[in-house]
Amino acid sequence: MAESDIIKNIVSTETGGAAKSILGEAPTLDTSLIRNLTPPRSLLLVILRVFFGLILLTGISSFLFFTSQLTSDLDFATSRLKVQNVSEDLASTNAEIISLQTDLNFYRYLQLNAFFDIFSSDGDSFLHYFEIANSQTSSEAEKENALIEISELKEPLATSISNIQQIFTEEFTAPLIDKAFSDGADLSALYKEKLIMKLNEKIASVSSNADSQARRDFKNLTQISDLVKNTGLRNLFLSIDFTALSDAEIYDFIKNVNSVIINDLTIIQKIKEQRIKWSDMIDEIALRTMTIDRHYNQNFYDDLGGIRYTSYNFDSKTKTISISGETKKFDTMNFTMIVDLVDELNKSKFFKDVAVRSLSKSGSVKDGYVSSVQLSLTLEDAEAGTQEEVSPNLTE
Repeated sequence: MAESDIIKNIVSTETGGAAKSILGEAPTLDTSLIRNLTPPRSLLLVILRVFFGLILLTGISSFLFFTSQLTSDLDFATSRLKVQNVSEDLASTNAEIISLQTDLNFYRYLQLNAFFDIFSSDGDSFLHYFEIANSQTSSEAEKENALIEISELKEPLATSISNIQQIFTEEFTAPLIDKAFSDGADLSALYKEKLIMKLNEKIASVSSNADSQARRDFKNLTQISDLVKNTGLRNLFLSIDFTALSDAEIYDFIKNVNSVIINDLTIIQKIKEQRIKWSDMIDEIALRTMTIDRHYNQNFYDDLGGIRYTSYNFDSKTKTISISGETKKFDTMNFTMIVDLVDELNKSKFFKDVAVRSLSKSGSVKDGYVSSVQLSLTLEDAEAGTQEEVSPNLTE
């Protein structure tokens, strides 16, 4: 019977009958027994948790801080919290440094322009007296006075040069916290550009003003702008030792400076250099003529004969002087006197290619023989200058 029951149970299980656990139902766990249980506490575990939390907080804070300071990604938040951006603060600081240095450079160049005006004024006088002292047509008294003036002008010239050199030795740049301007040349170019921009702004502000002061400001600011752009002027002055220069070297130095700077006095000087020095020309002709006619210009022409000029004309295009006049001789040697005069004028450093354009002769032994003559003289380039304006007719 027992074996029969076991077989029936197996068959029932295999054929889908209700399965029953051999071991019976699982026991029920009473959770109230573990409800109040806590894990054992560990000091090391607490420390590790706190440390990890601090690292996480520090990382997040650092990320937010550097993002807000070095980029503009968090400007929407920093602007509300009024947190200063380091990169913006640095840019603002650099801009302030550039502005202050540019203002300083502007006032330095104002001083330079004033010193150059003084230098040009004294230099113009020095050139004038040096030329008198070395002119063949100057009298001994004029030369002595010129040498005294030259000696007295050296002191103010030395002072002006010293003042100019002092400003040129100053720093025209200030360091910036910006790797783009770590190179000195780039930094110098930056400040030069900013100064020129400042000058252009000031020039534009007065350019349309017809007021006399505005016109003076416009002229001065334009001259200062030219000084800033003149890169060779600084080296020219810093390389000079004025006390070691001779008078001729000072003369050359002043001429050199006048050729590279522009102000009222240098403009006047250039105009003067381009003009024909008629007093020297006339004096030279007179001195050469006196070599041939010792009574020239002494009102003895009617009684003793000689040479008399009636007019001088200058052709600016050909740099040629035409002289009209006449000679008077009682021995019929008029043509010989004219030939001697031509030879003497050709010896002058002022003239070349002296030629006779026309001759005529008339008269008697009693009244003297008179020859009309027209001479043509070409000015030497060193003395002629570059004036293009025709000189007025000069008549004795």
